[in-house]
Amino acid sequence: MDQFENAQRQRQPMSTIGLVDSVGRDLRYSFRSLLRRPTFTLAAVLTLALGIGANTAVFSVVNAVLLKPLSYPQSNELVSLQHVAPGLNSGALGLSPDLYFTYRDETGPSSTSDSSETAERP
Repeated sequence: MDQFENAQRQRQPMSTIGLVDSVGRDLRYSFRSLLRRPTFTLAAVLTLALGIGANTAVFSVVNAVLLKPLSYPQSNELVSLQHVAPGLNSGALGLSPDLYFTYRDETGPSSTSDSSETAERP
């Protein structure tokens, strides 16, 4: 019967105080081990700091560029204008502000810029 009682005690869940005590002992042992090896501790802390910093920086950029909506009124109506030069065989080129104003002045208000050659929705 003694073995049966021991098995029953082992199956009982650990009390909260026992769990906190166990975690406290594990943390003290970990800190003592880290203090014995300062080079390893420095490498571990620097690695964690770089990882956390890089993760924060990447998430900040992704959040600002991809997740947040644009802060413009009617941002769903923004278009991207591209300049096409067929003789260069380079595909679509970006449009400089100077070319935009030139095209605007040459075409006048009667033409639209919604054609697939001059406007592309992002």
